[in-house]
Amino acid sequence: GPRAIDCVGKGDILCSAAAIDRATLFVGNDSGLMHVSAALGRPTLGLFGPTEWWLYGPWGPKTRTAASNETRGQFAPIEDLSVDHVFDAVLDLHDAYVAEGAAKA
Repeated sequence: GPRAIDCVGKGDILCSAAAIDRATLFVGNDSGLMHVSAALGRPTLGLFGPTEWWLYGPWGPKTRTAASNETRGQFAPIEDLSVDHVFDAVLDLHDAYVAEGAAKA
């Protein structure tokens, strides 16, 4: 939409952190930026394929994970993580932290 910002290849980690700090909600793969979002206190959804989500997932009170296999110790390729599963996780995260804040405002 008109408020979207494409920062791909246009900045450094500080620029990315500043953009994330302005975000309402962050959805991203297992990456440093996912951890930056969690550290900034943004509602953060980390997406995981065959990685140890229970070990490398985002930390913080407003964080969640969506994994291709959510049974600890079992793995599946990222392609097994469905759009519907991610969408439901985004809605849950939004309802828990974003809609709550909007209701208080």
